[in-house]
Amino acid sequence: MKPDSRLQIGLAALLLLLACWVVVYRIDAVPMNVWDESRQANNALEMLYSGNWLYTTYNGQPDFWNTKPHLLVVLQAFSMKLFGPGLLALRLPSAIAGCLTLLVWFVFLFKRHGFETAGFFVLILVTCGGFNTYHVTRTGDYDALLILFVSLVTIRLFQISEGSHSSSHWIQAGIFLALAALTKSVAVLLWAPAWLFILFKKDLFKQKNILNWLWLLGIPALCISCYYLYREILTPGYLKAVWENEWVGRYARPNEGHITPPWYYLTELKNRSFAWFIVLLPVPFIWRGTDKIKKEKWLIFGMSLLFLTVISVSATRIQWYAAPVLPLLCWLLALPFSFYTLRTRFLLLYTVCIGFAAVYGYFFNLGANTRTHGVRSEWLLMQIDRGENKPPAAKWLCSRYAPVEDYYKKVFMQKGIALKFIELKDCSAGDYVIVGHENMLSALNNSYGIILISAPSDSTPYWVVRIMDKKRIINY
Repeated sequence: MKPDSRLQIGLAALLLLLACWVVVYRIDAVPMNVWDESRQANNALEMLYSGNWLYTTYNGQPDFWNTKPHLLVVLQAFSMKLFGPGLLALRLPSAIAGCLTLLVWFVFLFKRHGFETAGFFVLILVTCGGFNTYHVTRTGDYDALLILFVSLVTIRLFQISEGSHSSSHWIQAGIFLALAALTKSVAVLLWAPAWLFILFKKDLFKQKNILNWLWLLGIPALCISCYYLYREILTPGYLKAVWENEWVGRYARPNEGHITPPWYYLTELKNRSFAWFIVLLPVPFIWRGTDKIKKEKWLIFGMSLLFLTVISVSATRIQWYAAPVLPLLCWLLALPFSFYTLRTRFLLLYTVCIGFAAVYGYFFNLGANTRTHGVRSEWLLMQIDRGENKPPAAKWLCSRYAPVEDYYKKVFMQKGIALKFIELKDCSAGDYVIVGHENMLSALNNSYGIILISAPSDSTPYWVVRIMDKKRIINY
């Protein structure tokens, strides 16, 4: 091995270790999130306690609200089995998926373009606002695992489009596509136009490739069909719930109040997910490069544009839906480092700009990823679970849908921790009550005479009130 090769391998290992450290650093610092993450937490915990790994449940009943295939939940339950229930175990599968995403893209780009391109790709992806963040690598949600499998499919299909007719590449792409479908179901179909765009070559549709296409499409079709069939047999009504929640319920109409304009994702990329980096996107098109490079950057741009168009047409638009396109945008930004004009002053300026954007993105994410902001009563539950705080004498006021509290009820019951959870209708005069949400405080004030004992602060981010007398009951 040449000295330069050993140096590059050493630098690559150091870079990847640092990037993975950024991803996993204090992933359990922020309390459990009410939406999505807490639902998966209950699914995984019940799977662990019940020993039922065949389908997800919520409060002991088949879960028809979270209807996605439960590959992630199985991984989370297994993580809890290894490390014990907690935020670390809940979020570790997402963090590992993020680290693997960095690794597979680094290896692909290192072999294709060299160390500089691969290294800057990792730097951009790990510091941009939409990857190492809430709902992706930092929480127990589906998107980090989806990005990993979508990336693997994209890499294999890109290699196929450039002339790799190895059946193993088609089979691998089919397996990764099946795993992506078993992670987030219909979300993979949003990539179909982009993937067909890079595969649209005449020689890929010749008679000799029919078997390869069967591998690519047949493996995921068989896997997902079998999954949905056995879920419907075990839990009748599952397919109807899937149709309403994931198909008609999300693409055809706004789901759960997510009403945003069609240009939402462009605004989100500019303001948060790809902030500062986005102004550099025209730079790769300034250099001409080789014919191979020119074709590559237009393929990347075309895939990105097609995917963003498809998700923008959907009636339900949420910021993390665009997260799978970030590796493509990072690939595009890293391409200039593979050009022959590597030592130009302009490229030096480009490097400085990327470095500035990376430093800004790192510290912006660090604050959001490791600090609790605003009124977060879940912070106290997290501390009680870790033994960092004692259970308060006050009762804990819950709304009717309280997945975070439902999770900790089960954990505390197993640990023998005594904490009383109540709903509004169960409050009595003389009770001291912890309130974690302003609308619940308003409902409590409308139903009872109350005295405010303490207001939210950095050390106690919740209200504590004493109930004096009952006014009238309002269903909440």
